[in-house]
Amino acid sequence: MTQALDLILSDDQNLKELLTVTVETTRQTLKCDRVIVYSASDLSNPLVLAESVDAQYASILGTTIKDPFLDGEHLEMYCYGLPVAINDIYTADVNKSDLEDIEKLRIKSMAIAPIAVENKLVALLVAHQCSQLQTWHPEAVNFLAQRADTVGFALLNILNPDQPN
Repeated sequence: MTQALDLILSDDQNLKELLTVTVETTRQTLKCDRVIVYSASDLSNPLVLAESVDAQYASILGTTIKDPFLDGEHLEMYCYGLPVAINDIYTADVNKSDLEDIEKLRIKSMAIAPIAVENKLVALLVAHQCSQLQTWHPEAVNFLAQRADTVGFALLNILNPDQPN
């Protein structure tokens, strides 16, 4: 699905608008501190493609972040289309030395949902809670996953505008 990865990294105005509206409305609904979309083209150093962030936190739009929750068993779950909720980054099963980048951003909790096109991972929709720990209730995680699915379908429509889905 190189075409979808190319699109997610492109300057397509429809895509930019889709991602901007997605992160803004998702953050408002979840009442969290930041929502971003990571490109899945290089998950060892993912690029932040879209962001909605509370004014008291630094923007990370257009930057790359080393996120320890994007590899190993977490990555396997995303590849199977499953979201992941991390209620406390410090009690999660990751190497604590790998938390440096997300600690700098003051992230305490996060929920991550895969964005797929034709069952191929192209991006991740990520909600961050920075002000306090967040217990991600199933309804919130399901909402995040539904938003990610909606973006995946929209990407497919952008790639194949004449094909009914």
